[in-house]
Amino acid sequence: NMVTDPVRLDLKKRLVRGDFGALRRVSFLGFSPRYTPYFTRAGWAGAIEVDGHLVLDSCIGNGLAHYIHNLFLWCGTKAVLSWDEPQEVDAELYRAHAIQNYDTVFVRGRTKNGVELRIVGTHSGELPGCHKEIIECEQATIEWTMAQPLRIRWKNGKVEEQKNDPSSSSIENSLRRYLDYLKGQEPRPLTLLQDCRPYVQLIDLVYVAAKQIHTVDPKKIKRTTIQAGEESVAIEDLRETCDVFIAKGDFPGQQKRSWAGAGGHATIQELSQFASVIESIKKKG
Repeated sequence: NMVTDPVRLDLKKRLVRGDFGALRRVSFLGFSPRYTPYFTRAGWAGAIEVDGHLVLDSCIGNGLAHYIHNLFLWCGTKAVLSWDEPQEVDAELYRAHAIQNYDTVFVRGRTKNGVELRIVGTHSGELPGCHKEIIECEQATIEWTMAQPLRIRWKNGKVEEQKNDPSSSSIENSLRRYLDYLKGQEPRPLTLLQDCRPYVQLIDLVYVAAKQIHTVDPKKIKRTTIQAGEESVAIEDLRETCDVFIAKGDFPGQQKRSWAGAGGHATIQELSQFASVIESIKKKG
């Protein structure tokens, strides 16, 4: 749904044209708290598998999925509607909510084009939330935070700002663009099935890399009653941990967080291990 935004498409044109110099790093901070009813609303919520069918419902496998898909759009260099693919990742997975899958993920990786990736996604935190995309290029750093204007900070000190219309990424706009394609007014849909492959590869690769989900020590979780039957679940110092990771690339263990656990590394060639890793994670519980 984010690919329908004309501001995003215009920015991608500039990236492909080389206006900002070579692309170095693309990061996403998805600090997106969810209260306990979010995970009790359906049997598949927060699940790895239901009735023998993979679900993989997680912070980046559902709630923040569109941002992760869009990260690979920024990394594609061949055309405006091109997506790069992940080649290797380091990842750590955590859960603070009472769920089967993870609700917090830290990912550092590299794409086929050599662009560094830094990704944090979490549903375990306290408000306010923050959805921020950072595109670091040779000549400028581009920051886009939800509900704020797009900001381009040039290395020469110049700051460029562009407002955006939140409705431009709406379902209505998406349908309008697709109807234009059906009428022959557009050469292709904005997103093809194959354009989602990098996103799916990343989702699977984080499991292969991490190989386990760490259940956060209850003593390191702050629980706040919002109303009857509804709690906020927040990992200790998580916001600071996320900010440091985006800025420096240091995982929670490197930051010496008391709740941190070990992660791991995987390359795209190791995706064939996905099924066996999932089985292992389920057995560990």
